[in-house]
Amino acid sequence: MRWLNGAVAMAFLVQAMLSNDGFAYALAAFFGLRALFKVGCCTSEGCATPDRSIQPPSQELGTPPIAQTP
Repeated sequence: MRWLNGAVAMAFLVQAMLSNDGFAYALAAFFGLRALFKVGCCTSEGCATPDRSIQPPSQELGTPPIAQTP
């Protein structure tokens, strides 16, 4: 979808140059930055960002458990 944002940015940039419209320049910059930095999603499911608050269980450091003999 990055190429689509780039194409929309180019279309707004051409329109801005032809009409000398500041709003079209702003939209060209918005879509151009989205394409450049790969920000935003064009799907209905949205962006899935990694949840860094969930950490895998870590093994405790120290002595191993002592096995009991009968």
